[in-house]
Amino acid sequence: MSKFFDFLKLNNTINNLEWVTANEIKIHALITGLMKTKLTWDVVKTIRKDRSDNLPCTMIYGKYNISQSQYYRISFAGLLPRV
Repeated sequence: MSKFFDFLKLNNTINNLEWVTANEIKIHALITGLMKTKLTWDVVKTIRKDRSDNLPCTMIYGKYNISQSQYYRISFAGLLPRV
């Protein structure tokens, strides 16, 4: 497998590619924020508390590194996180 240094798949020059294992790609995606981890129940409760404390939603997105759709599912749909 290969990894793109600048994250641009169209820039497939030899200087922008690195051979890596599947596990290395997963670690790279987690570190760079390209792949998000599943939220724990404690984090979900904290997000809901921040929302009830009227913390702006954009601050919550950044604080927990979640998307807008994740925020709305947690806040309004009451869905439990996957375990």
